[in-house]
Parts: sequence; structure tokens; C-alpha cells
Amino acid sequence: ALIKKYAYLNDNLFTNKGFENYVDDLLQRIVNPYLQDSVERASRDPLRKLGLTDRLFGTMQLVLDQHIEPTNIALGAAAGLAYVMRHRYICNGSNDLRNSWPVTNKEDVANLLLSIWNKKPDKHFDQLCHQVYLAIKLLP
Repeated sequence: ALIKKYAYLNDNLFTNKGFENYVDDLLQRIVNPYLQDSVERASRDPLRKLGLTDRLFGTMQLVLDQHIEPTNIALGAAAGLAYVMRHRYICNGSNDLRNSWPVTNKEDVANLLLSIWNKKPDKHFDQLCHQVYLAIKLLP
């Protein structure tokens, strides 16, 4: 999606080869034993990371803007939602969602996302719900 979105810049980073090089560099940094980034730190504050414009759903919207299905990112979002619900997080203050998991249809997904975001996105809402619902069905 980023390659497609920023192709007009004619920057080598926003090419297939540029992204391959970036990924290779990133993979080397991820396995660097001196960084010692813990899973606990990386997974801290999951509700924020599931925010409408944050890591997962913000990226999914960018991907949808480029007319690409965010299938893999939706799987990450579904896993994040499963984590939040299985650990009994309380969303938006007093809204307790303990009985919202597992979801059984797209409407459940929509209600769950709205309770986390506290608002409906301007666009892509139905597509986000659909992609996450499909991904949830793949979770163990």
C-alpha cells in the first residue's frame, strides 16, 4: 500500500526492491540480541494499539485506501481483539465487554469495535468489520 501510495515520489524506498532492502535490514535489527525488546513491552497497552487510527486499524485503512484487502493485518487485529477480550479489558471506562467474546457475526465485530473506538470511522467501517470477522474465524 505504501509503494502504491507514494510511487509518485520516485523514491527508491517506495519500490519493491526498496521495500525488500528495508525488510532485510529490519529483520536483522529485530534479531539483534543487544536490543532486548520484550514481548511484554511490545504488547503493552493493547487497547491503544487497537485504536481507530493506530497501528493495526490505521494501517488497515491506509491499505483499503489503496484498494488492497488488508487480510494479514486483519489477522493481527483479530488476535489483538482476542487478547483484549480474553483478558477482560474494560473499554471506554465503564463499558465492560466481558460477554462480547467470542463474536459470532459481523454485527458483533461492529459493536465490539465501536465500543473500543467510541465512534464510527468516516469510511471503511463495513470493510474493517468484514476483514476482522473473517480473520477471527481463522483464530484457534
